[in-house]
Amino acid sequence: MDHGSNADSSTRGDRVLDAAKNYESRSQNHFDVILGADIAYVPADIQKKLRESLIALANPRGKTTLILAHSRRKKKEEIRFLRELCSADGWELQHVLEDQMENRHDFFGAVAHNAQPDMMKTEIDIFIFER
Repeated sequence: MDHGSNADSSTRGDRVLDAAKNYESRSQNHFDVILGADIAYVPADIQKKLRESLIALANPRGKTTLILAHSRRKKKEEIRFLRELCSADGWELQHVLEDQMENRHDFFGAVAHNAQPDMMKTEIDIFIFER
């Protein structure tokens, strides 16, 4: 997936953060559960805005569970993102569910990741955090 130039990436990151802040200002409710898919490998310039958005959407008065599922793609970006979630943003890693590709293929057949030959060897991990 091409994320475009840094200027384009920064603009998209700003839009995500603005949307989260607009939601926060319009609502007294926050989310107890936040789901994210394929967001851990975004470029560094978007990561901070994305992390700020997750905090803006989290429940400030109680516990929020963050569930992130992603295909391993860009190890450096993914590690940076996940480390910053814990060290800078206060999310605590509760559990990691590791992919079992053969079982996934047997159960789902040739759909989604299994249908693309170059993605057949891509593992999917699920990270569960709390804050």
